[in-house]
Amino acid sequence: MRLSQANENRQGTSNYQSTTTGRTEEIVSVKLQFPKSRRVRSRDEFRRIKKYGKRTNGHVVVFDVLAEKFPYRRLGVTVSKRYGNAVARNRFKRLIREAFRIQQYRLPPGLIIHVTPRVNPSAPTFQEILEDFTQLYAK
Repeated sequence: MRLSQANENRQGTSNYQSTTTGRTEEIVSVKLQFPKSRRVRSRDEFRRIKKYGKRTNGHVVVFDVLAEKFPYRRLGVTVSKRYGNAVARNRFKRLIREAFRIQQYRLPPGLIIHVTPRVNPSAPTFQEILEDFTQLYAK
């Protein structure tokens, strides 16, 4: 369904009128993105996180966390071939990235997080991964 130009412009406004109080409230939107600048990609960065970071164990993942002076949080994921075939490894990485994307603004700025899976006989669910991220920002 195509909207007219007037309707498209009206829907893009960031304020709305409250019907009960009569005052204007601002809607704050948070972009839930995960661009390449937020990813840990080089081998040297992974080594630095492993060497100087603090290790935290969750139920299904292991976090290596390093605090630095960045205005944003960064994430790196590694999964070895022992975890399973390519489909299982890629699914795990997708679940981790999605959980980070959702939970990243609850974490303090400047964290660099390296995530690896724990050895489990079954694949973790998205809910279990979210619970581990919740434990991470509670610490």
